[in-house]
Amino acid sequence: MQTQFPPEETDRFEETVRALVRLCTEWAASRRRPLPDEATIHNACDQRQHFTDGRYAHWTPSLLRELLLEWFPRHAVTAEGQWPLVVPSLRTWFDFLEDQGLLDPRGASVDELTAELDALAEPFLKAMAMSGPDSAPRLLAGTMLDRGVDPTDADSAQRYLDNVRDTRGGLDELRLTLASTRGLDQQDGGRYLTQPPVWLPAREELEAEAARSPVVRQLLLLHRWLGRDGRALTRTGRIRPVDAMEVAHRLRLREPALAEGQLRTSARLPRLNRLVDWARRVRVARTRHNRLMPVRAARRLHGDPFELFARALCALPRMQESICGPDLPKPRQAFFPDLVWLALSLMYGHPHAGVSREVMEESIWASYADRHGVDELDDDPTHVAFSRAGLLGDLHFLVDALFLMGAVERVRPEEGNQRLRLTAPAVAVVRELLIAEGRRAPLVGDLASADAHVLLYSLVEEYGPAEAREELELWLRERGAVTDLQATVVTDTPAALVARNELVQALRRTTLRTRKAGLLRMLTQCLPERADFPESLLDDRDLGPTALQALVEVKHRTMQSLDNNQRSLMIAESLAQVLELGGPTMLVRQFDGQDETMVQQVLTVIARSGHPHAERIRRSLERA
Repeated sequence: MQTQFPPEETDRFEETVRALVRLCTEWAASRRRPLPDEATIHNACDQRQHFTDGRYAHWTPSLLRELLLEWFPRHAVTAEGQWPLVVPSLRTWFDFLEDQGLLDPRGASVDELTAELDALAEPFLKAMAMSGPDSAPRLLAGTMLDRGVDPTDADSAQRYLDNVRDTRGGLDELRLTLASTRGLDQQDGGRYLTQPPVWLPAREELEAEAARSPVVRQLLLLHRWLGRDGRALTRTGRIRPVDAMEVAHRLRLREPALAEGQLRTSARLPRLNRLVDWARRVRVARTRHNRLMPVRAARRLHGDPFELFARALCALPRMQESICGPDLPKPRQAFFPDLVWLALSLMYGHPHAGVSREVMEESIWASYADRHGVDELDDDPTHVAFSRAGLLGDLHFLVDALFLMGAVERVRPEEGNQRLRLTAPAVAVVRELLIAEGRRAPLVGDLASADAHVLLYSLVEEYGPAEAREELELWLRERGAVTDLQATVVTDTPAALVARNELVQALRRTTLRTRKAGLLRMLTQCLPERADFPESLLDDRDLGPTALQALVEVKHRTMQSLDNNQRSLMIAESLAQVLELGGPTMLVRQFDGQDETMVQQVLTVIARSGHPHAERIRRSLERA
């Protein structure tokens, strides 16, 4: 049971939300709480999945205000009679997520969210009432009126939505239909790319690597060369030819024009001009009274190469002309900042294996074509080919500049692969930019001091196996439960027992079987001791069945090695997870083609297994 899905996994996202809405309804009914409005929950989750970062269980007061005061009035498919149900439904939803251990602990607490909902109740209704004529609520109301349904009658409106759900493929289709009439995907921007956890060396290593950057060294040498009084410029604002030849030789710039021996204008030295442009933009040099002057405050950058590296990387989006040439067409000139950010984001998203040049080219071309309405099927092929070639040329010049900076490196160049990844200083800078934008940018090691619930939540949602393994080892070492990163947990030490107990309690934060299974699978794969931890849980009535399942999945045990009771537990656990995800209907499907005798035999086996959900499985089958 995940709380975060990639943009392309729409089906899994929808299936999970539908299952959780059903479980939330059951949970609310058992506690005599207001039942959640299904459309409200789907709308809230859709907004997080398709228009932000995909973390549908991550909420803060500011995100709630955006949802209720901006997104709902413009986009939410909610009948007017249902508006008063929105805030109570969200309150029930957040309480359910918290009770099940699914509310993201890195966001606001459930108490903070409840207080914000109380404060937004009246402003939300006013915002809905003032929504424009082309908003989704008004379109829905118009659709209902066209079909003779009173949208202000909550019961009639709900029956209409139920009928749509049953006869046209679900409420999802209605939402998408209304959204498409308004160009919804064009209005609020797109889904953010989900970035993986990255590893960074110590600050001293970042400083040392940044100091080796050719551009950093050249900028510092240029700053020294300018001296105290700077250098005179020509009337066109360029370095004089004699000075240009001197500094180009001193900086060892490979300028073809230098081989001719004479230079009439420094305009023929593109590498020097690019470096001077860089120097101005990173505030190492400035123009004053037709002289190129050193910036005095830049003296401190001689002792802080990482800061200069960061400035140089951040300056790239504004260096279209000096990187790609002065004759860049306006569409590509306007797109250049996006090109820089897309290239950096793609490489940041593949910190180990890197990203191939082909993938980068196709992704950037697709973004440019979408931005400028280029249709490869309908448009003039010559025009399309010309635009594509020009854009990929810009990418080529950009990558050259990144190599010159020491911001990019090739992965396994001996194998002939054109795969590129960011160097450690570039990863650090891009990560800071992501965080400044309010984006999630996890760093391996950040969870070393986290409590176990935050640790497991983050690992199962955002980390791959290698990063999760390293993060777990760092977390254990922080607690003194492991002697070094290669050691196994010493399970009889007090520190290890405390750490183990924290992990067990974190597993108990949820009653959802599928969530427990995912957490235990991850721990079994990534803990230094691997199978020892789930083996120690086999006698636990709650966690034992999922621990057994995890051991079989990682092939530490086989079905043939299990005794009869363990096999019964495995069957019961599998059916409990089916019931959780698909409800009684999907549970019954597991017995299609089986006669009544076989079903009763299975139920008898499950009842004898001692599984905590055995009775629930039996009742669900009988009712179905």
